Amino acid sequence: MRWISSSGRAGRAGAARRAPVRLTFTTSTKTYVFTDRATGTVLSTRVLATGADYSLTALSTSANTVDVLPNGIASVPLTVTLTNGDYSRQVTASTAGFVRLVQ
Repeated sequence: MRWISSSGRAGRAGAARRAPVRLTFTTSTKTYVFTDRATGTVLSTRVLATGADYSLTALSTSANTVDVLPNGIASVPLTVTLTNGDYSRQVTASTAGFVRLVQ
């Protein structure tokens, strides 16, 4: 699932910049944004809404903001539910960076 690989960018971006990055979800617009935590500079934005890459009909998260340190450690565990019509998948990420697609 491409979303899982793109979520791994947070850890890689933090490691490459040697600075924490912030992953912010906006479920109402079905988007997420990677920013530099210190400066707020946008590193990347992904739109998951209808008409975009995934055409999701719903996006829900257990946390709207997650900080990822350069070593890959996250500030909170995260569960993201991606829904398209009656099809839904959950992705979980531990604070240690272990990402899993829940069946």
